[in-house]
Amino acid sequence: MEISFISISFSLFTLLISFSALFGIYKIGINYLNGIAMLIIYFSLMVFVYRAKYISALIQTVLYIAFMIAGEYIVIPLATVLYELNGVDYHLDLHSYLFIVVSSKIIHFICVIIMLMCLKNMSIALRNTLH
Repeated sequence: MEISFISISFSLFTLLISFSALFGIYKIGINYLNGIAMLIIYFSLMVFVYRAKYISALIQTVLYIAFMIAGEYIVIPLATVLYELNGVDYHLDLHSYLFIVVSSKIIHFICVIIMLMCLKNMSIALRNTLH
């Protein structure tokens, strides 16, 4: 499959529009709408940009969002203890907010890399058993 400038431009444009839409929905402040939009947009990106099959895209979308949530559930209580915050006060303190954002994204990145390595190993193992 040849990668052209047009396909790269389309992919980047699609990513820009998708994440802009997610940011806009996040700013509205309705958590359920944000969650549904994340599922739809990430699934669509997996299918149309990364050309994953539907079942694979669904599994990857659910895992991607689960890792994102897990990273935040690990870091937010840690930041609450480290910065002696109450509840959601981490939004008010720049240092704690940056700690949470950077730490949760690092954990998320590590989880996604591990997921990709596992999926690649599973794919290789499946290919070897079929031949």
